Amino acid sequence: MKRFAIMGVAGFVARRHLEAIHRSGGQVVAAYDPQDSVGILDQHFPHARFFADGATFAAYLRTHRDQLDYVCVLTPNHLHEAHCTLALQAGVDVICEKPLVIDSAGVDRLAAVAARTGRTIHPILQVRLHEAMLRMREDIQQRIGQGEYVRVATSYVTRRGPWYHVSWKSDPLRSGGILFNLGIHLFDILAWTFGELPAEPDAVEVDGPYADRASGVLRFARGEVRWLISAREDDLPATVRAAGGYAHRVFEIGGRTVADYSGDYSHLHHCFYRELGTGRGARLADSRPGIALIERILASSPGNRQRALWPGGSEANAWAQRVNP
Repeated sequence: MKRFAIMGVAGFVARRHLEAIHRSGGQVVAAYDPQDSVGILDQHFPHARFFADGATFAAYLRTHRDQLDYVCVLTPNHLHEAHCTLALQAGVDVICEKPLVIDSAGVDRLAAVAARTGRTIHPILQVRLHEAMLRMREDIQQRIGQGEYVRVATSYVTRRGPWYHVSWKSDPLRSGGILFNLGIHLFDILAWTFGELPAEPDAVEVDGPYADRASGVLRFARGEVRWLISAREDDLPATVRAAGGYAHRVFEIGGRTVADYSGDYSHLHHCFYRELGTGRGARLADSRPGIALIERILASSPGNRQRALWPGGSEANAWAQRVNP
């Protein structure tokens, strides 16, 4: 039985991890969050120790490393690097929610820590496990293998209300902006399927990114992708709105839908933990292409909207200093 400690257990995505760990036969033995509304623990793991103080939790990791198999990092995006580093230095393998970090330099730094400590990071790239994604990738790679230049149109629209503009998720310094916070799944799939973008400047066209919407064109060596990422309800097709839907996530080739993952895909977290148990879980290097692709888009966006995404603001630095004196 694998034993887990959770960082960010009061957050939205924690429920999916707790359910998946339970279904996989694992045990959550400890959890941390500065917010104490964590009654969700009682559903499956009522005996888990809970910490609301980061320094106390960090000390627990160091003294209980032999009783832990994984630390799950489910905290806001800009804290991922500091929290993964904390777990690695404590001597525990890490599972980290998307995006692993919000710049490629962060991947390099985590790779160095992992090598130095001999521990492993498993990023959550669960959309790769979706059956529709697997079929689509195989289809596109077959077309490319036959010499076809594949033209794809893809939309990732998921409605968000006024709360989104107030939360950390809409703050580029904390979430990485809409391309990282919502778009990481889409861009990971594109990089996984088409490979690296050519170096030519016209390989990328971008409109935005704005706080809640971005679109553009990516020209790979063997394909072109027109993409849209949006949190605006107006970008949902009328048929989706009329049916009371809140998401429209599709890939199309020649006007035909080849992959639709608009429905609930929370079950993919269970698939991730199942893969992890068989030794096939994603590794740190798997996260790099999607992150690098987003950086390329940001560098090509109007006004060259490159940002100093790390250090991740005073909140991340202060937390790191408290737990790593």
